[in-house]
Amino acid sequence: MMKHLNNVDWHATDRCNLRCISCGHMCSLVDFTNTETDRTPEQAENDFLALYKSTENGKYVDNLMITGGECTLNKNLPKILDIAYKYFKDKITMWSNCINLSLYTDELIQKIKEYNISVNITLYIPERMSVIEEFFTKHDIRHTIYSKIFSNSKSPQFFNCFFTEDQISENKRHAYCESKFNCAQLVDQKLYVCQY
Repeated sequence: MMKHLNNVDWHATDRCNLRCISCGHMCSLVDFTNTETDRTPEQAENDFLALYKSTENGKYVDNLMITGGECTLNKNLPKILDIAYKYFKDKITMWSNCINLSLYTDELIQKIKEYNISVNITLYIPERMSVIEEFFTKHDIRHTIYSKIFSNSKSPQFFNCFFTEDQISENKRHAYCESKFNCAQLVDQKLYVCQY
């Protein structure tokens, strides 16, 4: 029997407009200007079709996560969203850092709204929260903002959405990350375990 996949990550690009030393996708090692890591619509078609077929027409996938790098850097993202919607209607989410809101072109905004895609935002600069909130509200885009700001306590706020309180400890945090059970990675028509 097919294993149920809560979430499948698909990286639209390995490029990012940030250089986070702790990046799980190692984007800081990729030349920001090198578009060769941007996935093409043809690659998206092959990957999404393979996943769709292998999960009984998407029955065993709850969520297809379009991510990166920073996925909005890929100029083909609107076409990729067309393909994702064809196979995984109402199961698509995007991750974005929203550092550069000009990457949200009119075409991209239209696709996100048309396909009712929710955007998960990793907030790195607290001062930008009101600008980002205003932008997404103005365009009537469903979104959730996740803070990556470290609080005064020893555990980062962002990690609280992945760990239960009784599992967080300084020396065993890596052993209990829920994402390792929920975040398959789809690359070249193959599924891999979470990068963590």
